Amino acid sequence: ISHIMDFVQDVNFFAQITTQQQHALCRTMTHESFGAKETIFHIGDPGDKFYIILLGKVSVQVPNEGHGNGVTEKCKLERSGWFG
Repeated sequence: ISHIMDFVQDVNFFAQITTQQQHALCRTMTHESFGAKETIFHIGDPGDKFYIILLGKVSVQVPNEGHGNGVTEKCKLERSGWFG
């Protein structure tokens, strides 16, 4: 847990909670890995997870309305970025 705790302390989203709360949070976290260009979730999926990027980048994309199957990239997230 100590290496995760070091990382969590660097994530701005968790800056307002106590070290004890951060430690409790770390005990509930799980690790997931995704490959390049792999979809993590789709619009409309249940919002049952919160993701923090440990390594790599994530492209947040939304479908183009009325333009076929294309997507628009809204932003790119990197280490310590979060979404979900």
